[in-house]
Amino acid sequence: MPDTSELRELLVAYLYAMERLRPYGIESIADFAEFLFASALGGERVGRGKKGHDVIVPKMGRVQVKERRLPADGRKEERLHLKNMECSSCDFLGAVIFENDFGIKKATLVPHKIVWQVILRHPDPERKVRFDLIAGLPGAEDMTERLRKIL
Repeated sequence: MPDTSELRELLVAYLYAMERLRPYGIESIADFAEFLFASALGGERVGRGKKGHDVIVPKMGRVQVKERRLPADGRKEERLHLKNMECSSCDFLGAVIFENDFGIKKATLVPHKIVWQVILRHPDPERKVRFDLIAGLPGAEDMTERLRKIL
């Protein structure tokens, strides 16, 4: 059995961090990604339960945000899980790859109609799509520096 002497201390630190994040509406990595895109685009996050989009941006529309955090073991796992995207669920896809320490490795914003065409042709039924494929689509905007400036 592993040494659990510091387990309680780690849990207390974790709960303290969760309490400190609550005023920002952040309870998960997905919430953090939504917060960053809303801040960078001047939009508002929508409440949980709004299927298909996470942020509303004036004069731009609905943005669905997807994220991936690189694993601590050094693997370069940069596929986004797009299974729950639907044909008319949003106007843009915002995607971010986080370093393991939550630094921003890369981020993009792509018109949904272009991403949807990729999803329709994608062979993986789980719709796990490489970030670089999405970021290389026509109309994709590099959002890396805009998100980094928020931190």
